Amino acid sequence: MPPTTMTSSEEAVVRLRQELQAGDNPDSVLQRIKDSIIWAPALAQSAAGKDLFAAISSSPWSPAWVAANAAYHAQLRDAEWQETEERWWSYPPVTADVSEVLELTFIDATPGDERWEPERIPCSAGEPFSHAAQRFRVVANKKHRHPLRPSLDYNLILEVRGSTRATFDSVASRTVSYLLGELKNGHSVQYVRDDGRPVDLRRWPALLFAPWDRARIMPSWCTTPESWFEPVPPPGFNAAKVPVDGAQFYLAVPTLHIPGIGIVPSASKPQLIARTLYWPVRYLKLMLTLGEYPLDEGRDYVPVPQRLVSSALTTEAARALLGRYIQSSSDIPRDDEPPKNKKRKKIASASDSQTLAIAWGLTLDDEGQPDWLHCVQPLLQWQDDYALDLKGLSRSLGQPHVRYKNCVWIGAAVLDADRRALECNVEENELQEVQRDGSSDWTERTQQWIKNLNTEGIDKLVEVAHDGAFVAGDIELSKADTDEWEAVILGAKPGLWRVFIGASGTVHLAWVREGELDYNALPQFSGDVVESEGDNWEELASFSVDSGMVGLFSKSALDTLVGDCDKQFAYETLVDAMNLDDLGGFMPGGIIISGDDGGYVVEGIKDDDGEVVKLRMRAD
Repeated sequence: MPPTTMTSSEEAVVRLRQELQAGDNPDSVLQRIKDSIIWAPALAQSAAGKDLFAAISSSPWSPAWVAANAAYHAQLRDAEWQETEERWWSYPPVTADVSEVLELTFIDATPGDERWEPERIPCSAGEPFSHAAQRFRVVANKKHRHPLRPSLDYNLILEVRGSTRATFDSVASRTVSYLLGELKNGHSVQYVRDDGRPVDLRRWPALLFAPWDRARIMPSWCTTPESWFEPVPPPGFNAAKVPVDGAQFYLAVPTLHIPGIGIVPSASKPQLIARTLYWPVRYLKLMLTLGEYPLDEGRDYVPVPQRLVSSALTTEAARALLGRYIQSSSDIPRDDEPPKNKKRKKIASASDSQTLAIAWGLTLDDEGQPDWLHCVQPLLQWQDDYALDLKGLSRSLGQPHVRYKNCVWIGAAVLDADRRALECNVEENELQEVQRDGSSDWTERTQQWIKNLNTEGIDKLVEVAHDGAFVAGDIELSKADTDEWEAVILGAKPGLWRVFIGASGTVHLAWVREGELDYNALPQFSGDVVESEGDNWEELASFSVDSGMVGLFSKSALDTLVGDCDKQFAYETLVDAMNLDDLGGFMPGGIIISGDDGGYVVEGIKDDDGEVVKLRMRAD
């Protein structure tokens, strides 16, 4: 035989394979393979392509090796899906003249409860029946099937031959006019869906995509209905998704990305369908990617106190299971012991009676009570579809490829991420309890100090530390952890300052003496306070107020007062104190007044040493 001529792509593949096998800087070669080779199916099946992939596979592990392998599989997977999508969802146009176009009415004669409405499909008498059949498949599957799992197999009922059945494919090349001669009902075509055929994974390339990676293959015409509800996530969903090797966490996967039986936008039942499924995954460090987190069906994932008797489930409790992994059992718990003279029967393993799956839908009975729980159980590149009989009556829904199980008890599975989150919540609750106790003590102490300061005859003093700083502004706009006071006044003389409100409503502060302040032993004051007049006031700061709550504080005194207490809680406690009968606006470290919104200025007078010894705050 003459030698086979290689394509330019195959020649490039041969060169790269030779470089890779030479062993000089393999990571660089692997990177070039990833960047330059387009793995079309024909190239992958060629001798050159097979040899290169074998060379890649035998190279030592490295991130470049992972990337080259991933590119190979991803490109072939994408190509296979594109071919499948074309085969499933496209059809040839009717090319006949308008006068020659006729309609075939496809009528569903499939036994069982599911019966599709008739579909009128345009075609021409002279074209192959395969064209009309494909138009029917596309129209019907868009209405009744999941886009990643359409019904592909149909039988045609040839009534002239005594209701003989023939597959659509077996008569694909016959013309429409020929088949019309085989039918006794004019242009009506009776068919039977062959949904009971065993699943062939090779026919479902969409399942080669991970559930969280199917957004890019979902057709634009298939969208989640508004009637599907957003379920409550498991406790571990909001935990940090740190890519720790092997650790389980959750990804939110749209339910519509799972080709479960019954998961279709047009579904009228089940009545309750979750929009999102919380999928347990793990980070695979060796492959630098995500993978499904394996679960052991024989393991107990539902704590005994959280196991619910399925026949007593309320609709609310059953709805709360949707979107999550659930575990159920068909075993009836027994508390009685067998007679001692009788041999105990061999007990089946837990996995024989337990079901571990993700719940997506809930069917209600005529009284609106839980009837069936619909689930999918991931199985590598496939899935099992389950319907759990919540009434425990050992019934069947009659759907092909759906496994039916009796359900005695059921509960939401508590996985590793949930346990971590719950443990953190316990620690956080304990910390909050300690903080609440501390906050209670802080509030009681602070309110007592405020009461002391607002007692008649007590000197209203403020202590200023060596930082010499005051702060002022709208207290409501300053209370968050990230908020800052709008005005900062520096250069104040350290020591004790007296604060008072003048006749005009202006707030005054004046340095009195050096010293420290004890709010539990405040000095008496019976003298007069006089507002300083004159023109030697210097504007030191300005700010605006929107909430009507104006504050002026010694910065050091306020910081000491708040201490370890939550800042926002502390500031709100101070504001609330103004509305209590026995308290008031004089605060430890400063003052709060209820003033007008708008602009305010803080002015000061300095002594001969240049230190601020008097302040006043007024509306501008």
